[in-house]
Amino acid sequence: MLVWSLALIPYLFLLAMVLSVVFAVIGLFYMYGGFSGLRPRVGDAGLGRVGVILMVILFINFVGIILTGIAIYSVGSKFDNGSTEIGGMLTAIVVTAFIGFIRDARRGNGWGGATTTAACPSLLALRRAASLIQGIFYSDAALA
Repeated sequence: MLVWSLALIPYLFLLAMVLSVVFAVIGLFYMYGGFSGLRPRVGDAGLGRVGVILMVILFINFVGIILTGIAIYSVGSKFDNGSTEIGGMLTAIVVTAFIGFIRDARRGNGWGGATTTAACPSLLALRRAASLIQGIFYSDAALA
């Protein structure tokens, strides 16, 4: 019974991926529409529209996320909403976390030096989840 339920994991993973892509596309349409509606009142809302378009393109989507963060910050400052300003800052800044990875790779620590895990604690959780999933699949292959 356990082996049968483990065989469903790849299909559930595929279903989760498809659903996440569908919800991401719906969210991007709503964001584009929201920035279009704000364009007459907020000057930098056009940056948000461009950012949403760039988020779809694979290798330059981080630029789109940064532009969207700047636009969200501008919306917050226009309407004097501190929470929205902070959300825009976090959106624009979190994307630049890969700089820590580059620095550690140049020092020879690869993708997981002490500096990287201290600067990005979610990386440690991601590594643990990856090793857990890897262990599940390898133990399933050993049983077969």
